[in-house]
Amino acid sequence: MKWGAYKSGLDIETYTKLSREAVCYGKKVYRRNGKRIVLQYIGLSFDIEYAFWNFYHPDDPLQANEIIKFEDGNRENLDISNLSKHKKTYTPKPKRALSEYDREYLEFCKEAIQYGKQSMSKGRRYLYYKGKSIAIARALWNLWHPEDPVRITEVIHHKDGDRLNDSYENLQKIEAGKHMKLHVEERRENKKMNIGKNLHNQTKNSNDKP
Repeated sequence: MKWGAYKSGLDIETYTKLSREAVCYGKKVYRRNGKRIVLQYIGLSFDIEYAFWNFYHPDDPLQANEIIKFEDGNRENLDISNLSKHKKTYTPKPKRALSEYDREYLEFCKEAIQYGKQSMSKGRRYLYYKGKSIAIARALWNLWHPEDPVRITEVIHHKDGDRLNDSYENLQKIEAGKHMKLHVEERRENKKMNIGKNLHNQTKNSNDKP
């Protein structure tokens, strides 16, 4: 399981080990005007309270759904008694009320699906209507989910990776940044698989030679 709170891409076990080493060998750096303190070690940054918790509690390391709080509010006080572990709490944001622009946009999507001209671009299907173009996946989502339309910071993700499969169950609305990260991870995994296949083929070919 990846620890999504950190951009290192390390698994929890490796992150825990390195964060403990950062307590001994890392360099303390202040960020956000002192509101955040990190330890820099081997090119990675570790929140100082997380690193010290893992250092003090090797049998109870911090998990992906947990955070560390300072009991007295002082980030400089890293005594073991001043650090406490808590579960993360998530409060979903209330849905924004539809504006007049949203309603006009939803109406445009509906009309584009009925009367728009289809075209292809970069492996995606688009609708061209009234001098504007819109991805069919985006228009369909708005048609099927008028109470939760795609915002300007959001995109539509095809769950099975097929951009031509615009079926209801295959579409997922997601933040643009998360969507980009998702595909970066997919390309990284595909690259690893291709490297593995090439090595396997090279080994097989060398073994087949007389």
